[in-house]
Amino acid sequence: MTPRNGQGLVWLGGVLLSLFLVLEPGVRAADPPGATARPITPRTAVEPAAPVLPAEVVAAMQDGQFADAGKALAALAEKAKNDEERAYYTLIRGVAERLGGQGDAARRVLAAALEAAPRGPWAAKLRAELAAAELAAGHPDAAEALARAEAETLLAGDRKDRLAEVYHAFARSLLKPDDPVTPADPNGATTCSYRREGWPGARRSTPDFSSAWHAPARPRGTIRGPSRTCSSI
Repeated sequence: MTPRNGQGLVWLGGVLLSLFLVLEPGVRAADPPGATARPITPRTAVEPAAPVLPAEVVAAMQDGQFADAGKALAALAEKAKNDEERAYYTLIRGVAERLGGQGDAARRVLAAALEAAPRGPWAAKLRAELAAAELAAGHPDAAEALARAEAETLLAGDRKDRLAEVYHAFARSLLKPDDPVTPADPNGATTCSYRREGWPGARRSTPDFSSAWHAPARPRGTIRGPSRTCSSI
């Protein structure tokens, strides 16, 4: 049942925010290479993660001059070099419109940007901001639909398999380290495997670690960086 009163709107807003904050970090880890990002090259490796906003736009946003910021961002979007830049400038423009009290304009701008690039690198951010704008406008049904669409994408079975494979990859690296002086860590590999098998909906394919138990024991006091990394996923 969709909440209708003020307390229900606050609750739904908290759910939306928590959903995107918790699930978004796993998106890039779960996606295959190139699904949500450009291939990494020596040039792109040192490029900023997002297009750089002009100083005057940043200053206008900080000073609360959202109308001026929105106009500048609209001009930047028209001159964007590619769809990725255009989507980012439109995203920030939508934020400026919403903060400036132009909720209808914000929703219209964000919806158009999302429709133009539904699978682009900024689609999740656009969808989250649009959901917040819909919620602020008193449209919980629309906000819920946006959140549900994002959740269904993030929790799809094939994505779970890809995310589970991250644990499997760590397990393999612990069993057969690239560094010849680093001993195998079957305990850490088993931990990674158990974490992988714990993903609901993921295909079960527990690797055979029996041969690793005959590997030399890890010296006491050795720093177990890979295991710590696996546990922190």
